[in-house]
Amino acid sequence: MPTMFERLGALVQQISLPAMWGALLYPLRKAWTESRWTLDGKRRSVPAAALRFLGTSRRQARGRPSFHRWPRTWSSPGKVRYVRPHPRGVTLVTENATLEITFLSAEMVQVRYQPTDLPSTPMPSYAIAKPVDAWPLPELVRHELEDALLIQSLALVVGVRFNTAQIFFATPNGELLRTDVAVGWHRGGALRHRTTLADDELLL
Repeated sequence: MPTMFERLGALVQQISLPAMWGALLYPLRKAWTESRWTLDGKRRSVPAAALRFLGTSRRQARGRPSFHRWPRTWSSPGKVRYVRPHPRGVTLVTENATLEITFLSAEMVQVRYQPTDLPSTPMPSYAIAKPVDAWPLPELVRHELEDALLIQSLALVVGVRFNTAQIFFATPNGELLRTDVAVGWHRGGALRHRTTLADDELLL
């Protein structure tokens, strides 16, 4: 089994310098974006956001978590009630959430959850470099099975199980890439996302 240093070495060889720089700046970009919005979807002024951002950065530097208490109970999406197709994917309305699957390209997909018991927060994504409309429209085919919906591009298949709203990703030839285990949220603002990882897979 490779050591941590061997994995890091392999990772450095696989990703470019701009990607590494983006990964290093990711926590700051995330904290700044979250500082600009309130939980009820209102945009803060730049001075108020800057104060919140500085406070968050200081807490993180001291090793203090953003949430002081980890919730004991979580809400989950529940069963899929109905599906609304759109040119870039689908919108799925579940028992407790709205799930948006949007293909930015044949090999890149954006997944968004909007819980029905939380206020809508139209935050821009800090992980995507350009607006959704700026991406070329990919060719998609939808297959509705008895227990799942499959959305297929030329390079990727995204599936959603109807009874749990779990998402899985695969190649067009049927090779499973990833399966979500559980997605959960709490009214206090905490989020939980569990997914399977391969032995040689890393998270940045």
